[in-house]
Order: sequence, then C-alpha cells, then structure tokens
Amino acid sequence: MKLRWTIVGLILLTLLGLVAVVSLTLQSNLGPLFHEQEQNFAQITLSQVQRLIDERYNLLANTAASLAHSDSSYASLQADSTPVSTGDFNPARFRELEVSLMALVDLDGNLVHAYAYDLTQSQEIPLPEEILPRLQPGDALLRLPEDRETIRGLLRTQSGPLLLASAPVLRSDGSGPALGTLLVGRFLDAEELQRISKLARLPLSLVDYNQALTSPGFADSASALSAASPSLLLPMSETEMSAFQLLSDLYEQPAYILRVTLSRTVARNSQLVLNFLLITLAASVFLFGVITILSVDRLVLAPLHHLGRQVAQIGRRGDLSERVSITGRDELGRLGADINQMLADLQQSQRSRQESEERFGRLVESMDDMVFTLDERITQINLYGDKARKLGLPEAIPLPGSLDAADITPQTADDYGIALNITAETLRNHIEALRLALAGQHLAYEWSASVGGEELNFQSVLSPVTDDAGRMAGVVGVTRDISGLKSLENTLRQRVRDLNALNDVMRAFLSQLDAHNIFHESCRLLVEHFDVDAAWLGILREDDLILRPAASEGLDASKLPPLITQGKTAQIQHPAMLALLEKEPLVLGKSTRRGEKIWATLAPAERNFDWLLALPVTVGESRMALTIFSRQQSAFLPSAIQLFEAFANLMAIALNNADLFNQVRADQARLQSLSQRLVEIQEEERREIALELHDEVGQLLTGLKIKLDAAGSIPPNNLPAHLEGARQLAEDLIKKVRSLSLDLRPSMLDDLGLLPAFLWHFDRYTSLTGIQVHFVQNGIDRQRFPPNLETTAYRIVQEGLTNIARHARVNEATVRVLYQDQVLTIQIEDRGAGFNADETLEKGQSRGLLGMRERVAFVGGSFTIDSVPGWGTLLVVELPVPQQESEGVTDDQDPVGG
Repeated sequence: MKLRWTIVGLILLTLLGLVAVVSLTLQSNLGPLFHEQEQNFAQITLSQVQRLIDERYNLLANTAASLAHSDSSYASLQADSTPVSTGDFNPARFRELEVSLMALVDLDGNLVHAYAYDLTQSQEIPLPEEILPRLQPGDALLRLPEDRETIRGLLRTQSGPLLLASAPVLRSDGSGPALGTLLVGRFLDAEELQRISKLARLPLSLVDYNQALTSPGFADSASALSAASPSLLLPMSETEMSAFQLLSDLYEQPAYILRVTLSRTVARNSQLVLNFLLITLAASVFLFGVITILSVDRLVLAPLHHLGRQVAQIGRRGDLSERVSITGRDELGRLGADINQMLADLQQSQRSRQESEERFGRLVESMDDMVFTLDERITQINLYGDKARKLGLPEAIPLPGSLDAADITPQTADDYGIALNITAETLRNHIEALRLALAGQHLAYEWSASVGGEELNFQSVLSPVTDDAGRMAGVVGVTRDISGLKSLENTLRQRVRDLNALNDVMRAFLSQLDAHNIFHESCRLLVEHFDVDAAWLGILREDDLILRPAASEGLDASKLPPLITQGKTAQIQHPAMLALLEKEPLVLGKSTRRGEKIWATLAPAERNFDWLLALPVTVGESRMALTIFSRQQSAFLPSAIQLFEAFANLMAIALNNADLFNQVRADQARLQSLSQRLVEIQEEERREIALELHDEVGQLLTGLKIKLDAAGSIPPNNLPAHLEGARQLAEDLIKKVRSLSLDLRPSMLDDLGLLPAFLWHFDRYTSLTGIQVHFVQNGIDRQRFPPNLETTAYRIVQEGLTNIARHARVNEATVRVLYQDQVLTIQIEDRGAGFNADETLEKGQSRGLLGMRERVAFVGGSFTIDSVPGWGTLLVVELPVPQQESEGVTDDQDPVGG
C-alpha cells in the first residue's frame, strides 16, 4: 500500500505544480507577447502609411527626372540661348501629372520658369514664399553641375506641407553637365491626406510640429519625438491607441507630426484568451488527476504486484519451461511476453549450445584444412579434419611429455602412422615451431612433403591458447595445402622472366635500323633468351611464292633450300609454308602423327631437333615465316607460344620502324635533290631570260639606237623612211618583250582563270608548232581555284605539250581537264613515239618530267605516266582542291572575258 499512496501524492503534487507553473508562464510570456504583437502591428501600419507617402515622393521624383532630362529644358538654361516657354507649365499638364508646383531654376538660383496650381480649386496660385529664399547657390534644394541624382523632401509652407522633388536639368541622353534644377511639388493637403487615409483604411491627421503642443491629441507626442526616435506608440484607452510619426523637411528639421488612430483589438483578445486558458487549465488538471490516480492503481500497480509473485515462483523452482500468466497488449502485457520470451530463449540457448558444439565438430571434420591441438602437458597432438585423413595422418600422435624428448624421425614416422614423406629438417622445424607457440608466440611457416610421389606445399599457423586466468593451456594450429598457390607463384615468376626477356629484345630491336641486321638479331635473341636450340627467318616473294631463308641461328641458313608453296590444299609441305598459308602458329613434333609425315619435308639440318614452332609474320605488304626448333616439348606450351607471338610482333614493329627510317632517309635525300633541282631550274630560267634579252632584245635595241643616232645626219627628204625603219624596230621590240612576258607567265591566268588561259595557250601553241590540240573540259568554265593550284595546272599543261612538240612526232594531241569532288584532273595524251617512263624518271633523263612531278608534289597531288614505245604516252595528274578555297564564278561573269 505504501507504493500506491506515494504515487498518488506525487501525482497530486505534480498537477498542482503544473497549474502554478503554467499560470505564471502564461502571464509572463503571453502578456509581453501580445503586447509585442500589438506594437508590431502598429509599426507595420505606420510603415504602410509611410510607404504610401513615399509612393507620392517616388511619383514626383520620376516626374521631375523625366521633365528635367529634356533637350528643350537644357536649351532654355544655356547661356547663349533665349529663355523660351515650355508646354509643361500649364493647368492641363499639372492636372495630368497631379502636381501643384513646377519651377525651372538656373545654377545661380534665378527662376527661368515657375508655375503653381491648386488642384482642388483648379486655379493658379502664387509660388509659395518659403521657396524663393531657398533658391540660392549651394542650397540643398538646388542641383550642382556634377549632380545626376534626383532628391526629394518635405517643405513647410503657409499653405501646408509641400512634397518636393529636385532633379538636375540634363540632356535627353542623360549627359551633362547640369545647367540648373527642375522643382516639382505636390501639397499634402486635406484631399491628398484623405486619399492616403482611404488607401490605408485608417484615420489620419497631420499637424505642424510647432503647433503640436497646443493641438488636441498631439501634446504627449511633441516632446517624445525627435530625429533619433521618429515614431511613437501611445495607448489612448483600452480600445484605442495612436501611432505618431515625425516628418522631417528637406533640411532634416522637424516639420510635421502624422497621427494614425488604431484599434486595440489584439490587447482585448489577449486578455480573453489568458482568462479562458487559466480556467480550462484548472478544470483539466483536477479531472486529469482523479482519472490518473484511478488508472494507475487499476492498470499498473495491481498487475505489477501479481507479475512479481509469478516471477519469484519460477525463480524458486528453476524450471525454464514455466511461463507467467500476464496477458494484454499494454506495456505490462509486453513485459510479461518479454519475460516468457526470455525464458524460452534461455531454454533454446541450452539446446543451441549443445547443437553448436556438435556442428563445430562436424565443421572441423569436413573442412579442407587440417586443425590440430597440443595440450599443455605435451602428451599428444590431436588432428582434426578430413584433410588429415586424406594425407594419411592419424587422429593423435603421442608425445613423451616434452618436446625435447620427442624423437620423431623419417625412419620412425611409420611407427606413429604418419604416411607423409618428410625430411628430418622439416620435423625439427615442426618441433621448434611448437616450442615457440608454447612460449606464447603467434607464428606462421611453410614446409613441404611428398605423398605418393607428389610434392606438396603446406602453410601452418600456430597460436597459443590460454585459460581464463591467463595460464598457458596448449597450442592450436591450422595447416593449409598451398601447392596450387606455389604453382601460381612459379608461373608468375616465369612470366616476369619472359617479360624481362621481351624487354631486352625490345631494347635490342630499338638499337637496329637495318632490316638485314634485324633478321639476324631476331634469330640470335630467340636462341639466347628463350631456351630454344635454333631458329631461322624466311621471306616470301609474292611474285613467285617462294620462301627464301634470310637469317638463322643454331643452324646454317645456306643449307636451307628455298621453299615453294604448293597451295592451301596440299597437306604435306614445310611447316613454315603451312603457317603462312593458314596464318596461324603451327607446332609439330617429330613423333606426332602429323609430324611423322611432314618431318621428311625438312632440311637435314632441321631434322636434328624434335619439336618446332612456325610463326607467320606480316610486315606491311611483306610476309615472313619464323621457324623455331627445340629438343624439348615444354618449349612450345601454349603460354610459350604467346610469348613467341609477342616476340614476332616486336620484330615486326622493329622492321616497320626500319622501313620508316629508310623512307625518311630517302625523303631527306629526295628533298635535298629537289632543293638542288630548284636552284638549277632558277639558274636555267635566268640563263634563258638573259640569252633572250641579249640575243633578241639587245640586238633590236642596238639597231634602234643606231638608227636614232644616224637620224641627225640624214637629209630631210630621206628622214621619213629612216624613221619608219626605227618605228618598225620598236614594234618588233615590243612584240618580242610581250612574247617573252607571255612565255614567263600570261596575265590572263591571274585575271580570268584556267579556261581562258588554256584556250589562249592552245591557239598560240598550234600557231607555233602546227600541232592541233583537242581540248575537253568539265567543271572549270565558271570556277576559280587557288593561285598556286592554277599556276601548277597551267605549267603542267604547258610542259606536257612542250614535251609532245619535242619528242612525240605527232600532228595532234588531246588535253582533258576535269573538276569533280574537289579534285582537278589533268590528262595529256598523244599517239606518238612513246618512251620508257620508269627508266627515264629513275635516271633523271627528263628535267621536264621531273619538274612536273615536283610541282605536283608541292600541292599534294598525284603524278602518273603511262607510256609504251611506239604507242604513245598518257600523262595523268590529280590535284586536290581545298574546299574552303575554291570559289565559283557568278552568272554575270564571263570566264573568257566576253
């Protein structure tokens, strides 16, 4: 009963304290909160009214800025202009803009234009007297030349508060300097105050700051308001409060006090809420206390007392199969269920411990590792697991009580039933490891043994076992068969050796740039680094399909005959040729079924070995065969074949590098020859021009000079004939110079393009040589090409026709010029004498052909000559045209200048 009354007393005290604390909390927190809410509401309302007044300020500022930034206003204030009237100073404009005053003032404070208008009475009124004294340079009301911003403020006048905006007069684009100030004002009269009151939905009143002390309702606020504290909230009654706002003028001086009358709805509602909460709290606490006391006694205390008696009975009896009888879904019911579950778990844990011991025994017996233990008395070693039985080990090996006295040798191992074949040193290592483990060390070591002739590798891990007091209780160990891991380790080591060998091979290949040296180096490296006995490398000639040995090591290549292919269908032929035809590596042994048939095809020097590997090797367009010999089959396992294929790939790369090096060296030689040829061509052209100038032009100039010198001594009647001769010499000289210029480069090529230049050249060529040119073109009639491409095409045709005139002995030739798919193709054909083109180009017998080929190479084109002696010659040139540089001729342009 003591617990029951203690709980009842605690509940009552808690509830009474709760009532007191909540009451004080409501009074101390909600009261100030409601007061703060009332103050915040009043401040927000006052801010809204101020925002409405600021909107009128902003409207005036925008109006002043838009009117001040005007070229007409700016011109009116310029020093050299006559002031003119403006259309904005009229009643209609004032009503439209809702302004009461507008004045244009220069920098000296002189009124240029001014107008005041009463919006309520709709009549003009005089300018407020308070403004005129302010129109002085330096006054805050006027703008300076460097000002760009519009200011706004309040001005106290006899007519009432005046809202003013002062804007600098600038040009329409906003540039200055400012030449004056535009003032725009609006009286904050009763009508305007009424408008703001309607928008705010609150009563508003406004009094002069100096008259506030004598104005009803404003006396208390006049002394409390200042620039530092411009707003004030005063409760006037329980239902009404006033918010006062001090309005300062443009000069930061107190001007007017604005009063906003507010209803104290928040204060009234807060008092009602507090009273209601206190009454409700008291009633709720009383009712809750009675219900809580009865509920705790019936639902908690009585069942808890019954549950305690049942648990005590089960503890005295010690029977884990008994259960408590508390039911229900509440916490006590769950507590009873948890107690029953605890009893069931204890009962299950006893059975699980027994089953776990049995399972652990079965697990140890079935695992692939051997588990063994050594007791602290060192009487025997117990072995567990199926692995121990597979290795022929007994379940227990007796010991004499001391490791020092143990005498287990390979000769006496059979006496203990040990089927493992181990050495004496391995036994000593086992005993030493057990001794260290008994000394408290954890260690792991590896050892080997043989079973049935098979070498096995093991790893043993030993750990000391201690009892609860920390005393040594024995040793437990696990032994694992790591033969597979050891095999993998050996394989990895072999791979590392192979990679090192390939690295050495790669370095050796990189130092060679001659293909012949690479052939011999490949065979040498195979024999020295890859445990083979001999190797030879053959090259297949595609013209006669004969595989000829090129290098060898371990046998004499001169004794290896060339191999002739017998086609893919022939099965009995040399393995090197089979590998080339099948394009796959081929491994053969002398004693294999296939090898017995093919071994007879080998040379006598090759039959001295028992196994061979033939590898096909492709280098560019060339095909080779690498044949490797060994007396052991293990040399050509699948892993080794991959290694030899990698070697063949490295050899192919080295041969490609050598070929590229030779190409670069040949290109350098060809470039040097080309540079020398260009110098020779320049000298030849200069020599020909010099000869032409000396032999032709020089003689004509000399003759002209002689005639002109002799003109002074000729009788007057013979002078016309003499001058006619001089004129004829001058015409011949002009023709010769023009012909020489056209031979060097026709201006028509630069001005009109390829087609007009070709047509002109063909006419001139036919007139000079008598050879008729059949010209076919497609795609160049309205097309211009890059200048270097047009020059190359023209020179190719010019040189080709010149060669026909010199060597072909024909009466006609054909020229085809085609432009398609960004390629300009030129074909020059004749049915004349013909010649051996390859021999002529190789020996450099035709400078014209070499020059054409060099010109084509400069622009990245292709040059082909097909000529047969007695049948004629076909010259084909293809010039690539950059897409972005080719341009067409418009329809209103004539390609031939027509």
